[in-house]
Amino acid sequence: MLAELESAWDCPIDDPIDGGTAAFVATAIDRGGHAAIVKVAIPSGGEGYSDFENELLVLTLAKHRSYVDVLEADVDRRVLLLERLGQPFTEAGMTTGPDRNTWGHDDGRLATRGLERRAADRI
Repeated sequence: MLAELESAWDCPIDDPIDGGTAAFVATAIDRGGHAAIVKVAIPSGGEGYSDFENELLVLTLAKHRSYVDVLEADVDRRVLLLERLGQPFTEAGMTTGPDRNTWGHDDGRLATRGLERRAADRI
């Protein structure tokens, strides 16, 4: 599947990124030669994990406004090609909370996941 996406999206997919909890994530290079991320979502229904279609909807609607940009999407395969924003959370000194819905910084700040659910409720 990844080889087919590499060909269709004209983007070499590189090394997997460790630390993912709800998807296979790997580095890639987009058509323009920019750093990107390939995200293959797990099937819906797992407790605490967002629905792929809702995530894609929110990211598409929020384009360029405080969310990562979607460069390509394959809904049937549940795969996204996303712009790469920086280093993985685990390399930035962050860890998941016990409920997997929060990421903690070393200095005590929190970043939350699941924002797409709250945003989708407002649409």
